[in-house]
Amino acid sequence: MLTKVFHRYLTLRYTLASLLFASLITVLFINYYAHEDRIKNLNNQEHHLLEINFQLISLHKQLELFKIESTQKRNLSHMVLGKIHALADSIRSESESTEYFDENILIKINDLNKVTERFNNAAEFTSKAFFIYDILLKIENLQKEIKKLLTAINAKTYKILSESYRYGLIIWLGSLIIIHLLVIFIFRPSVKYISSEFNIIKEERDEARLATQKKSDYLSAMSHEIRTPLNSILGLNQLLKQTKLTNEQKEYIDLVEDSGDNLLQILNDIFDFSKIDYGQLELEEMVFSIHSTIEDLIEQHLPRAAEKNLDLLYIIEPDVSEFVIGDAKRLRQCIHNLINNSIKFTRNGEIVVRVNVLNTIDSRQEIQISVSDTGIGIPENKLKTLFNPFVHSTAPTSRRFEGSGLGLAISARLIELMKGRIWVESEMNKGTTFYIAVYFETQKNVQQLTARKDLALIAGKRVLIIDNNETSRKIITVQCHNWGLYPKSFSSAYDAFSELKQPGYYDLAIFNWDTVKSAHSEIVEKLVKKNILPLLLLTTDREQDKNLKNDHVAILNIPFKQAVLYAEMNKLILHSSKNLSVSADSLKEMPPKSDLKFLLAEDNLINQKLIERIMSNLGYTIDIAHDGLEALELANEKRYDIIFMDLQMPGMDGIEATKKILAGNNSTGAPRIIAMTANINKENKEQCFEAGMVDYVAKPINVEKLKQLIEYWGAYPG
Repeated sequence: MLTKVFHRYLTLRYTLASLLFASLITVLFINYYAHEDRIKNLNNQEHHLLEINFQLISLHKQLELFKIESTQKRNLSHMVLGKIHALADSIRSESESTEYFDENILIKINDLNKVTERFNNAAEFTSKAFFIYDILLKIENLQKEIKKLLTAINAKTYKILSESYRYGLIIWLGSLIIIHLLVIFIFRPSVKYISSEFNIIKEERDEARLATQKKSDYLSAMSHEIRTPLNSILGLNQLLKQTKLTNEQKEYIDLVEDSGDNLLQILNDIFDFSKIDYGQLELEEMVFSIHSTIEDLIEQHLPRAAEKNLDLLYIIEPDVSEFVIGDAKRLRQCIHNLINNSIKFTRNGEIVVRVNVLNTIDSRQEIQISVSDTGIGIPENKLKTLFNPFVHSTAPTSRRFEGSGLGLAISARLIELMKGRIWVESEMNKGTTFYIAVYFETQKNVQQLTARKDLALIAGKRVLIIDNNETSRKIITVQCHNWGLYPKSFSSAYDAFSELKQPGYYDLAIFNWDTVKSAHSEIVEKLVKKNILPLLLLTTDREQDKNLKNDHVAILNIPFKQAVLYAEMNKLILHSSKNLSVSADSLKEMPPKSDLKFLLAEDNLINQKLIERIMSNLGYTIDIAHDGLEALELANEKRYDIIFMDLQMPGMDGIEATKKILAGNNSTGAPRIIAMTANINKENKEQCFEAGMVDYVAKPINVEKLKQLIEYWGAYPG
């Protein structure tokens, strides 16, 4: 009851206050508009007085002119009258001295005197001048009065405007007060309700935070409690594996180990997610090797990939700094989750890990790591929620692949903590690619693989590659290019072995032994026995026959680390160069072909002149095409051995021109097209090789590099 009375009292108070202020504002409004009418009348009076003043000024000017004209006329009349009087006096004196002077003349003179007297009286110059001066004086006095009146009007107008401004300010403030009172009157119950709800929400938030803290503490404790016996189980299981077991027992032991590892991974995921969710996870800053991280992950996941007959490959672009500063453990965890996810969802095919640089800012590199697979793909409606925790598919075919649903969510949160990006591209039944992009501070004082001094010892060597796996073939080809080698790759062993009929053109052959051993093992054994050239055999079979291995043959298990591949290639080339039946030096002793025909497709005039001069110094002449279309026309008219092709040109670019040139030269006489560009990156390299180019040279042009390319591809049979 008391609450209702108090509410009525407040309502009455707000109502009376609103009416009072409304009345005040109404009076002020009326006064405000009355001031506007007064200002309008004053403005009209001012305008009328200004018009009168303008007319007086005009009259004043006219009277001044008339005064000047009257003065001139008065002076002229005085002069005429003077002459007339002088003439009359002369005539009179003459008439008195002359006896026969005509009386009529005297009569006329008298008439003239009368006329002049009348003229003088009619002119009234003196009285007119007097009236003009009087009028001018009156006009000046009137103008002074008008100026005083205008000054008074302006002062009064300013006063009224000042009062209007004050009234307007009062009206504005009063309106705000009325609006404020009305808002309080109308919305006060809602404000009280909202304030009450806000306090409730705040209390619930504090309770939720406390519950989250307790949950985190509980998970931490439970994680420790579960890990302890689980680690014991896994450790004992390892000891048990070392005892004498039947095949059935070994199978059970392996199942226990797999289940234990899966359970441990789930525990780690839950614990990590809880720490991230509560903000307890802190990133470390330390120097680590990107190369070693990727290679270790590949080696770790190789057994699982081999169980499903999947090819697990990787490639690291040469511009990626080997040593960077960051949290190696968390980055490794993210990549591990992505690779693990790809293996889980891929039934056959391959998984490729790529590392490249997206951007470089001072000493920081934005490094992109992608994991591509040929798995079942992800439906488009699931992509948006893919990185949410505990997301599962309801489809039975997908459900059997699902785990805890935390791996991708944790990876996304970790990358977010690193201030990076993570995204996915997928197509059903074709595959999925996950991308990670993070900025790292580079550590340049640590020597990288690509900075090895012994790179110069194998630079320019020719490598023959046979691998039926397109991705693996491309990876090895790109790596050879990055190390300064000249690779030539084939998917078919038949085509590759025909190349070996040209002795001396290759310094090393890399064979995928799984590709050639079934049909061409005899040929390979013959190559081994005759030491025709060093061989590097790649195989997934770790029990491969070691009888093939000697000083000129090495066996490398797939997948392999880049450092291991480089070391094996370096050892074979350098060790075998002096003992091969046909050494690589024999080719260097061959004189260059003086009849080689070159074409340059380049739209920049300065580059044209530069390359033309370089070629001239090397003893060659070169034709110039200003764009891709002209290069196509020249290639159709004339047979060229080597074409240097710029990639970016107006009209037809280098990629399109290359495809059309090679399409019109399907015979063995097709020109060797070498890309010439300032932008050498992974995408450009792949585009060049896919278009049919055999090599590339970066701008600015290195003369020695260009010379090596000419010597190699010029000596290569067309």
